[in-house]
Amino acid sequence: VREIHPDGVVVGNIGGVQAASMREIGPIRRMAEVIRADAMAVHLNPLQELLQPEGDRRFSGVLKGIERLVRDLGVPVIVKEVGCGISAEVARRLAGAGVRMIDVAGAGGTSWAGIESFRGARRSLTDLFWDWGIPTADSLREVCRIPGLTVIASGGIDSGITMAKALAMGA
Repeated sequence: VREIHPDGVVVGNIGGVQAASMREIGPIRRMAEVIRADAMAVHLNPLQELLQPEGDRRFSGVLKGIERLVRDLGVPVIVKEVGCGISAEVARRLAGAGVRMIDVAGAGGTSWAGIESFRGARRSLTDLFWDWGIPTADSLREVCRIPGLTVIASGGIDSGITMAKALAMGA
């Protein structure tokens, strides 16, 4: 990517569960160096993990893993949801761990419960959670009130008008 677009923004990506389970930060740091990352995103996707038959449900320690990345990685860390939104309480905890960028990725865009439904997960659960989560506008309103955060809005941003509204709200 850097060879084709040397000035582009490159963001690496790992899961919150992987951040929690890492024994050492070296492999993540090497990954960021190899791709010459401007930042590393840590995605939070507990609903999807719970619905996947092969999902990784070891959520203990995710916040501590994120805090370690923020402290030791050497590039900015972005924490992002994947379609269920981030509450003000979670955003405050992340800010307390040193996170300065959050992508609220609220409900209203891609439904990972819906995707898991098509992959064959239990329909009773995927149907129940198809549109579950905090809508992007609500999540954005809550998280933008927390000082010191750069907030990214995704999830249901489907037009220039929706994007302009998100920007006007503080994204």
